[in-house]
Amino acid sequence: MMRFWRRATWFKPKQLSLVGQWTVGLGLFVFSVAIVSVGCDGGSIQGKTSLHEMDHEVAAHWPESLEDAADKIRQRISVLGGVATGEGLESVADPKRELLDILSWVPEIAADTDMSEAAWVPLAEESEKLHARLKTEAYGDQLGKQVLDFAEMIATAWDQGDSDDA
Repeated sequence: MMRFWRRATWFKPKQLSLVGQWTVGLGLFVFSVAIVSVGCDGGSIQGKTSLHEMDHEVAAHWPESLEDAADKIRQRISVLGGVATGEGLESVADPKRELLDILSWVPEIAADTDMSEAAWVPLAEESEKLHARLKTEAYGDQLGKQVLDFAEMIATAWDQGDSDDA
């Protein structure tokens, strides 16, 4: 068996000259540096407050809190209902799309608060239900009222969370 192995080996370390050894060593070093440095660009992290910001652009209508989410839901409903009044509402290009976005974000925003799971679950379920209905049905007064009721549910949950902190 040993005899076969010696015949089958094409590379024998004794055959490398000093220049060959140096070339192999340099090649391994360059390869190692290339592997280690891939993806180590720290320059793009400067100015970021979280790694989440690096994933994608934050939408302009992203709510900063549950209270802000409830306000933005009310604003989009007023635009959809044709009774939009207030500053900044003229910039709402697609109120239904933005309303769908906000409804889908409510559970995530609520999860970032100190809200208990018992208070969070109804918000998440109602948000999911209204999002599905608004996505498949045409906007109407009845659906608008249900979404406004959900905004009040959010505000109530926010107020209860605020009073728990006090």
